[in-house]
Amino acid sequence: MTTTTLTGEAAPTRRHQRDATVVLLGLLALDLPAAHWEVDANPYQARLSGMASGFEPAARTDVVRAWAAHLGVEPAYRSEGPGASGFFEAIATISDVHIRVWTVLTGGAA
Repeated sequence: MTTTTLTGEAAPTRRHQRDATVVLLGLLALDLPAAHWEVDANPYQARLSGMASGFEPAARTDVVRAWAAHLGVEPAYRSEGPGASGFFEAIATISDVHIRVWTVLTGGAA
């Protein structure tokens, strides 16, 4: 069996992916609403992005609020400008993994 040693940016990126996956496994074991998860990593940071979708807008904001409560943060609405679509999101860090649970909202804050 041949072993490949990762060098350069690949080694920390792989470590960040592993770290994010471990955190995600712990989160999925909790009794929290479902989200569509994406693991993202680069040489500098591990990230998890959980999108609440497939629900009515009010239900999506409830999903974000439930995750925010668990993560111990206040959810926030962020928009590009008046009347534009925006994001309702909860952002936290667990074990150096950046976590964002979010949904797209149209027409104003949640």
